[in-house]
Amino acid sequence: MIRLGFGCWGFWLAVLWCAAATCADKVYHRPPGSLRDPKVWAGGEIKDFSGAGLVYQHPDGRSERVPANHVLRVEATWLPEHVRADELFAHGKLEEALAAYQEAQRKETRRWVRRRLLAEQVWCLQNLGRWESAAELFLALYTEDRLTPYFDCIPTPWAPMQPSPSLVAKAQRWLESEDAVRVVLGASFLMHTPHRPRALARVNQLRFDRDGRVAALANALWWQGHLHQVTPEEVKSWERDLRRFPPRLRVGGHWVLAQAHARLFQPQQSALHLLRVPVLFPKHRQLAARALLQAAEQLQRLGQRREATRLLQELAIQYDSTPEADQARRMLQEQNKPQQP
Repeated sequence: MIRLGFGCWGFWLAVLWCAAATCADKVYHRPPGSLRDPKVWAGGEIKDFSGAGLVYQHPDGRSERVPANHVLRVEATWLPEHVRADELFAHGKLEEALAAYQEAQRKETRRWVRRRLLAEQVWCLQNLGRWESAAELFLALYTEDRLTPYFDCIPTPWAPMQPSPSLVAKAQRWLESEDAVRVVLGASFLMHTPHRPRALARVNQLRFDRDGRVAALANALWWQGHLHQVTPEEVKSWERDLRRFPPRLRVGGHWVLAQAHARLFQPQQSALHLLRVPVLFPKHRQLAARALLQAAEQLQRLGQRREATRLLQELAIQYDSTPEADQARRMLQEQNKPQQP
């Protein structure tokens, strides 16, 4: 009779868990040139997922590759720490989410999942306002996979912020790099510093870059640098250009266009762009909170007080740990005060 001790049982449970993990991967993708419903691969294993594409091994052993930009969604068996981190992030518990992602990173063995975990940590860090750490971690991800499918996590601070002296020094070095991604990253941190003219000169050189990701960011940064003198004709041109940006990189364009419409005393158009931030780009939690607050203010200017109140209530609940949520609660309290005769 064979007796298995606790250690052996632990070993076999781990083997069974790994076997289950390799059979649970699903990929939703749209084949190149197809306009039909997404295609689903199931029952096999994702062998790799990078900017070069996704490699999937079917149950019969066949391997197929799909371009990264045709992948709509992937499902896999994540480590418990990974699942917990996703849940914490969704509830705005960013410090706890960051720690859980880091723990998952230490335990995860699949290289493509490790890159995904790096991207999630970048989201946490930038939403916590830890921009320097976010930028450094993003560059580590980008260095490993220059065409990374998680490029949209690039930490570009669209709302005004004052970078630390050490971040300014690093941003200046990135600005003078020969790598266009480092240039736009560095420029984004220098837009509200004395180095802004140099930053604008560099992004202007990249507005028509062959890399559509770089061109999108460079254009949005260029617009941001010219808000003080924007004209209605320029805004119309920017609106047309925004439609050519990669969809996942339009958040900065929407933010800047919202500020442009506000400067031109067009609150309705400003609010529409602002509301796209939390709806279309929910991972930008910090920016989404600011966008909701500004949208509520724009609606108040239009006399749409009921709609503004709903936005303030959503902000206070969904982004309860942000300074914008505190301001929303104060605004709601002011609204509820009895009117003086």
